[in-house]
This record gives sequence, C-alpha cells and structure tokens, in this order.
Amino acid sequence: MTTTGILWKDTASQGYPSVWYPPWDTMRVLMLLALIGATLPAYSQTHTDPTRKAYKVSYIGPFASLGIIGSQDLRTGLYLGFQTVRPEKRLNLGGKPFNLVLEGNVGYSYGGGWNLRPRDEVFTVGALALMRYERMGPSRRGFFYELGFGVYYATEETFDVNLRWNTSPVSGIGWFIPYGDRDYQIGLRLYHISNGGARKPNQGQNQLVFMLGMRF
Repeated sequence: MTTTGILWKDTASQGYPSVWYPPWDTMRVLMLLALIGATLPAYSQTHTDPTRKAYKVSYIGPFASLGIIGSQDLRTGLYLGFQTVRPEKRLNLGGKPFNLVLEGNVGYSYGGGWNLRPRDEVFTVGALALMRYERMGPSRRGFFYELGFGVYYATEETFDVNLRWNTSPVSGIGWFIPYGDRDYQIGLRLYHISNGGARKPNQGQNQLVFMLGMRF
C-alpha cells in the first residue's frame, strides 16, 4: 500500500505480521560460523606492533539498511570478511600516508515482506579496495578512517537492488583496541550498493555496518 508516495511497512493486511521479525535460527547459525571464522587466526596472534608495516584482519559485521538516498527495503544481515592491509607509497594525500586495504567478504540479509513483496533471503559475495589512514599511539591504541570501492554479487534481486552484479562504494571509521596480547578492530561502515545506473530505477541499498575484527 502506498500513502502519498511513501511505501507503508505495516503488512498485517497482506497476511504478514505487523512487526518485522528476522529468521533468528538462520541468523544464529551464521553468527556462530562468523565468530568461528573470525577467531581462526588467533593461534598465530601475539600482538600487533604499531610500527608493523602490514597486517591482516578477519571480522564479523552485523548490519541494518538505512532508509535514505532512495533506499526503501529495510534489511538486516551479517557480513564475514577478511582484509589484507599494507603500505602503498602512491597513496599519499596531503602528506599523510595511507594504507591499501584489499578485502573479500560474504554476506547474508533478510528483508521484503511489505508492499506486496514476499520476504526474501539473499546471500552475497563482495570484493573491495580501500585506502585507509591510521593514527597509532604507543599503547597499541589508535584510529583509522577509510574510503573505497568494490563489486558486489547477490544471489537474488531485491526492491532496492534490481541487478545481481553491482558496485559498492564504502566509507568508514574505526579504532584499534588492545586486549591482553591481542589487538582488535572495531568500526562503523557506510556501505552503498547500486547498479550504477545500468538499470532503472536505481534505488540503491544503504547499509550501516558495525565491524568487530581481530588483527594478526
């Protein structure tokens, strides 16, 4: 149902509950697998030297979509990703050295169930290249911000993303936090997924991702 051009999310009249519930059994299994994957490298982790030139990160990233800049399909889901980070001499802006981040991720999201659309589950695979500026302190604490671009493949089309192959510009900010003999990375990322105008309408999906990772 539409009201003055706004899609109404209450689906009780369409046979769906008026309160949106994700499939928690599926989410629990995926979150368990993500946690296992994020901790696999721990056996080789001692601690991250702030002067270390390169490192890797495995992370989990629960997310929720944002109803902004055209997005209307409110989805929730989870990413599992792996990053390699290394200095890159050509990434030097304003005298600040940036690192090159290469990332691969897999994801799951759940949405739909409104405006006469069935509920759906989508699995995704993505690849990203990012430039990251880091500021580290002597206690292994620090922060970073990053910008990047990538490609994104989805097993199904959705209301906001009407092609399976898409582009995915991202921006994010985060912190490095030591705990015991390990170093962790937490952050927030804005993930925009769209077909780049290859097919109209190009609604695009905007996701806010909370990232929790381990450096090694």
